[in-house]
Amino acid sequence: MKVQVWLLVSLLLAALACGSGDSGRVRPVDESDHDVPAAADTQPEQAPAEKPAARRPAQRAWDTSNPESFDVEELNRQRAKSLLPSPPPPPLKLDTLRVKPSEHPELPSTIIEWLDEREYIIPQSSFSNLGEYSNVIYGEFLRKGQQDCAVLVIKEGNRSLIVFPQGKTNDPHIVCEEEDSNFWAVYRTRPTTAVYLYKIEVVGKEYILERYRRYGGPMPPVITHAAINYIIVEKASSVFYYHIDNWIELQGAD
Repeated sequence: MKVQVWLLVSLLLAALACGSGDSGRVRPVDESDHDVPAAADTQPEQAPAEKPAARRPAQRAWDTSNPESFDVEELNRQRAKSLLPSPPPPPLKLDTLRVKPSEHPELPSTIIEWLDEREYIIPQSSFSNLGEYSNVIYGEFLRKGQQDCAVLVIKEGNRSLIVFPQGKTNDPHIVCEEEDSNFWAVYRTRPTTAVYLYKIEVVGKEYILERYRRYGGPMPPVITHAAINYIIVEKASSVFYYHIDNWIELQGAD
């Protein structure tokens, strides 16, 4: 009996000894004992942040750091040009109406050759019908029954009225010769076209006497053939009449 009691006591002491020994140890963490995993107590390791990209400088027309990328002379020219005032607009270009003798359809070849040799030009002054040729006329200017040719020409600042008897060039008459001081005007319906302010026309006895009665002037002789009306367009005129081997000036439009 004593032996059984002693064994029971020994077993109890041994059990107590085992329990006290476990209390002094550090138990390993059991993840099942906690609602939050143990890893949640530590911050996860983050990847290193990327460095912001370097800002590019504003693009320039020329890269001054690279001399080969621009033309120094061109840059200087553009800088100088920017400092200059804007150029004025180009002047209005006028299509001046003048023709060479060979271009005038109403001239015979003999007169064309004579005028070309002397470098005469025939100004055009048709205000009423632009496109019609003018300043070459035919009439009985020297005597009745004889057809003569009269031409108004310009050359080197001078204006001349020339009559070719019977259209021949062996004895031309220089009826008048004057300094030509830019007698051009802009055509009214075509602002880029300039026409000549002088023109010649054929007139007869009725015109000469009517102008004499209206405006006076030199008394005309007996009119037996045609005359030349020497006109400043829309302003005035003079009449040239051949009388006794001379050209006389009579009253025209005032």
